Formats: sequence, structure tokens, C-alpha cells
Amino acid sequence: MSLSGPNINGGDVAVSSTGSGKSGIYLVAPKYTINANGLYQGPWGINLGANMALRQGYGEPWQRTRVATGDPLVPTKTLLIASSPDSTRLPTTVELDARLEKMFKFASTNFALDLDVFNILNNATTLGLQYDARSAAYNNILEIQNPRIARLGVRFTF
Repeated sequence: MSLSGPNINGGDVAVSSTGSGKSGIYLVAPKYTINANGLYQGPWGINLGANMALRQGYGEPWQRTRVATGDPLVPTKTLLIASSPDSTRLPTTVELDARLEKMFKFASTNFALDLDVFNILNNATTLGLQYDARSAAYNNILEIQNPRIARLGVRFTF
């Protein structure tokens, strides 16, 4: 049995995300992540590409904020409710994206028609919850994986 959690040498650390405009998202690094991609350049200027990203879900640092300490210097603090930041985790995230491209060549000019489809499997995996037990929204879903999206594109290169 290995020890993990706060104040344990080598234990997991939960870091709140910053700079993205999101709040309440905590990053406890996944223990595994796999990313595979490929491109097939077929005849007649047709290209097929795919990308698959799979990772373990982030840890869930269940906590309670503004807990009274009785200390005049630090009157309140945040307490971790879970035994460690990664004692429970969000579901594994899988995303499969694909691309179909038709390239037309005219002397030194290229013209391409593109079709990209993101999240082909249309997974709606939970990416973040409200972990603060003090919040009225405790345990509510804050973020899910984006739905399936298709994008058409046109490119000119010369």
C-alpha cells in the first residue's frame, strides 16, 4: 500500500486551473494518457486523417471551504474531505477526431476542400464537478466534453 495525499512525501498535488477563465477546475495529473494519430495520402489528392486521445480522468479533490480554525492569523481554511486528491477520479476521457480532404492542384496553386469531424463518438464525458461541500451546487456538473462538431473548410495555397 502506497501513501498519497496532502503532506505525504511524493503524494499527489491538486492545482486549481488558472488563466482559462474557468474556475473550480482542479488538475490532478492522470496516471496514463495515450494519443495516436495518422494520415493516409490516397490517390487523386484525397487525404484521410484521424486523431484519438484517451486519458484517465482527473482526480476529484472533494473539499469544504471557509472552515473556521480559531487561529487569529488564519481564521478560515479549506479542508480536503477525501482521503487524497485522487482517491476518486472522473471518468476516462476518449476523443476521436477525423479529417477528409480533397486537394486540387493548378500549376503553383493548390485548392483544398476539408471536412473535419470532432468527437465522432459524441461522448459527453464529465470533465469537472463542484467539489466544494459549502456550495449549493455541490457535486453538480460544471463541464462536459464538447459535442460532435463538423467543420467544412476551404484553403488556397500558392
